[in-house]
Amino acid sequence: MLRPLSSLEQYAWISDQVSPKHFSVSAQIRGYATIDSWRAAINAVQLRHPLLRAGVKKTPDGTLHFYEDNRISIPFRVVRSESGRTWEQELEREYSIPFGIGDVPLVRVVLLYGQDVSNVIVTLNHSIADGRSAAHLIRDILEALSGKELPILPMRPPHEEICDSLGVLPADIPSTGSIDREVAYVDRSPKHFRIRSLRLPGELSRKLRTRARDEETTVHGAITAAFSLATYRLAAWGTRPARVLSAIDTRQALNMDYELGFCVLFPAFSYDLSSGPHFWDLARKITQDIAPYKSAPVIAGVFRAFKSIVADATVQSIAAFESQECSSDVVVSNLGVLPFRTDYGTLTLEELWGPSILFGTEGEHTIGVTTLHDSIHLLYTSFASCPSLLQTGEQILLSSFEGEAKRNRSSAFQ
Repeated sequence: MLRPLSSLEQYAWISDQVSPKHFSVSAQIRGYATIDSWRAAINAVQLRHPLLRAGVKKTPDGTLHFYEDNRISIPFRVVRSESGRTWEQELEREYSIPFGIGDVPLVRVVLLYGQDVSNVIVTLNHSIADGRSAAHLIRDILEALSGKELPILPMRPPHEEICDSLGVLPADIPSTGSIDREVAYVDRSPKHFRIRSLRLPGELSRKLRTRARDEETTVHGAITAAFSLATYRLAAWGTRPARVLSAIDTRQALNMDYELGFCVLFPAFSYDLSSGPHFWDLARKITQDIAPYKSAPVIAGVFRAFKSIVADATVQSIAAFESQECSSDVVVSNLGVLPFRTDYGTLTLEELWGPSILFGTEGEHTIGVTTLHDSIHLLYTSFASCPSLLQTGEQILLSSFEGEAKRNRSSAFQ
């Protein structure tokens, strides 16, 4: 056995059996490498990360543990670009295939292979990874393809042990407010599932960073505000408040590196959008709401809360938790600015998209955000697809630049 799962990893594992939580990250690569070279690079990365050789088992006392199986290679599927398939279509196919309880490893790779341009898609179970570590995993594959030797990483301890080693004491968790309605899991019919992508121009991405700073908020706050308002306009859910969830990386607060792991909190807050709030007021409110969840004591408090959630968890208890606490109209998973270089030997990293992820409740719209080479990449995933959502969100962002930035604007949210 490698180690016990943390409380957050246990939640991800159990929840995946209720409504699959696997996710994908995709990258576009220019340049030529043989399929055998891709396979060798994937093997090298599997050797580097212990969790890429891991499955999950219960010990006799009922504890969930990661265990290692060095005999298993990462599944690797190759699709020729001349087949006419797009990387978005391959992402949709990957989402339709959940992991099984006995699967080892909990990762698979698809290569949409071309002589000049290829797209690599990495799909993982959430118990071993999150979007940011998956993006770094793709970078590791490119490093291996360029001939770089990748040192083998040690097994990261559970989150609770990391908090204990830092002397972090759990703090009370700020209330997000539960919703007063039951939200069922979505019908996972492939005919309703869509993935769409949009890359914002570099100039717009730069202006957004500058304006968000002037407005005393963040790019995440601005993007989340834009797509909350866009979804409200297009999804027609009436006058009820919008439920908005942000994925928050815990690594910086806990002095962790990017190594593979599920290191994300996901608080959801409700906002009344029926009155047409000022865009930057909403962006500031979103930023203020999630700020406490970036502090180590609150993060430790969330881990403590998940320990009670997963204790004797059942399908019914996890479903009730997700309905009341996680079900959202809008989910924004922002991987931030990825510090990746462009060139890896003869290969060039041109685009990186993701994560494509859903909690699985009805009416959910997820925006995966990455910033690479000064451009913001947006990936939209939903079973209740609004075809023009990305374009509408982009127009809201463009409209947000009208007028001069003003500090201390009066806000309906304050």
